[in-house]
Amino acid sequence: MLFFISSNGAYLSNQWWWILGAIIPIMVLGAGLGILNIGIDEFIDPRLKEVKPKVIPEKIVILEEQEIIEVPMLGNYKNRK
Repeated sequence: MLFFISSNGAYLSNQWWWILGAIIPIMVLGAGLGILNIGIDEFIDPRLKEVKPKVIPEKIVILEEQEIIEVPMLGNYKNRK
């Protein structure tokens, strides 16, 4: 398709949009291969996998209803300054 565009002078005859028919599939293919590469890297390389933090249940008091409910909180917030 690029051959026909360049040999018929579509660039010069104000028909430049013909090249989009060739460029858009190439861009979609490149983006798809890039996303596939990222997915394979995360699946194979254990260093790239997400580390799930421990959930520490903490008790907080809701002032409106005066009830105690357990809410999971991430990390250790007791030693924060």
